Amino acid sequence: MNPHSEKCQRRIALWKRLPLPVANLVGPLIARGLG
Repeated sequence: MNPHSEKCQRRIALWKRLPLPVANLVGPLIARGLG
C-alpha cells in the first residue's frame, strides 16, 4: 500500500476524524489485516 496515493490519503484523513473510542475499537482489526 502506497501511503502517498490519493486513495490512501483519503483513508488517513477519515481515520483522523474518527472519535477516539471508535478508532480504538477498529484499530486492532485493521492492524491485524495489514500484518
